[in-house]
Amino acid sequence: HGVVAAKANLFEGKQTIICQLQENSAADVALVESFWQALGSRIKRISAIQHDAIYAAVSHLPHLLSYALMTSVLNSEDAEHRLLMLRVTMPDSKYFLIQARSSDP
Repeated sequence: HGVVAAKANLFEGKQTIICQLQENSAADVALVESFWQALGSRIKRISAIQHDAIYAAVSHLPHLLSYALMTSVLNSEDAEHRLLMLRVTMPDSKYFLIQARSSDP
């Protein structure tokens, strides 16, 4: 959709995280902060260590949940039916089912 989909208030009221590194001058960080504030963002400053800890935990959650769901489905007695139901309820999703044969080493 390109430019037609642009929104002037896209960042209004949204939180923006700024992590100042040792090599960043206070003036440069203030410039970046004022840029985001001019777009309407709420600024939150955290350290790079805090950022990495938060986002490392959060970024793995969707994968963990999807793995748990598929493990539950595959281990159920009616796995074929459940897989069919997942396919019906999520018709646009792409998934691959790899099932190891019991004779595989």
